[in-house]
Amino acid sequence: YKTYENKQLMIMEDNRSVHTSKAAVAAEHELGIQKIWWLANSPDLNAIENVWRLLEYRVQKRFPHTDAELCQYLIEE
Repeated sequence: YKTYENKQLMIMEDNRSVHTSKAAVAAEHELGIQKIWWLANSPDLNAIENVWRLLEYRVQKRFPHTDAELCQYLIEE
């Protein structure tokens, strides 16, 4: 945050509870951070959602049985 000390900072978040907790809201207010609300899981508005969906599909096809396999498949994909 220090880098943006003299600038207006805006954050784009969806409406998940971690973003709306009392602690998060208090910290944003204290730091003067403005929010831009974004729809959750909107691949038409957020291109990374398509990447996550494709990655999930490709990894699930390989049926990882352990955490180590899951990590390896994620790295390979």
